[in-house]
Amino acid sequence: MISPVKTWYKNVALWLGAAVALVAAASTLSLLLQYHDRIVTLEGELEQARTQTDDVKSRLAREKKELADQADLLRQTYTQKLDSEAKRASQAELLAESEQTARQTEAARWARDSQTYVQKLDSETRRASQAELLAASEKSARQVEATRLSRAEQVAREQEDARRAAEARVQEPKRQVWCVARLRNETTFSIVYQLIDDNGARNSVTLRPLQELVLTGKTVSMAIKFDSSTKAGYQEGRYTLRTVQSVNRPTSDLDMRTAPVNYFSTPNGVNIELRVRAN
Repeated sequence: MISPVKTWYKNVALWLGAAVALVAAASTLSLLLQYHDRIVTLEGELEQARTQTDDVKSRLAREKKELADQADLLRQTYTQKLDSEAKRASQAELLAESEQTARQTEAARWARDSQTYVQKLDSETRRASQAELLAASEKSARQVEATRLSRAEQVAREQEDARRAAEARVQEPKRQVWCVARLRNETTFSIVYQLIDDNGARNSVTLRPLQELVLTGKTVSMAIKFDSSTKAGYQEGRYTLRTVQSVNRPTSDLDMRTAPVNYFSTPNGVNIELRVRAN
């Protein structure tokens, strides 16, 4: 028969073994839980790494597309620039051809004008010769008439003619005329012109934009000539100015204030015209 003490010790030993086994199991379970947490953490880090990799790939794809778009834009810009340069070169060639044609036309016009002037001189020379012949014939007729008249009658007639001519010069004073005109530049650029009066052409004058001048002179009429186009070359324009005249007295302040305004304008941006408006 087993004694109660042994049974107790045996039970204590069993309980101690069970406790040790329980502690070992708890320790093993704790390690398993730590390993599980570590695995979960590593899986989260791996997923985060995958997400970052996808972001990097996406960013690289966007940058690649932007670089491709910039390359296309640069290629288009360069192509447009080349086309623009080619157009400008073509326009420059057309302008050079136009200028050459204008110079040839001007040379042909000068040749025609020179030929016309020579023909006019020949005509004037022939008329002068005819006038000289007519004057010589009239002189011969007067000489024949003078021989028929007596010397006394001829002298008396000449004295009477001289007296009448002197009286006419005294009774009819010489008519003197003054002119005044106003000239204004209503364009956006300076214009060089020459004034032409009874004494001929004066020196060239530059009229700045919005500048106005008062032109006066002892003359019957006034005209100006200038380059009437903004294109290359010289296209002469000649206009007679609208003026106010004063006879046998100089120009007054009232004449200057009431003179009509002759003004330059460019209605189509190319041709330069001279127009008039009342003051």
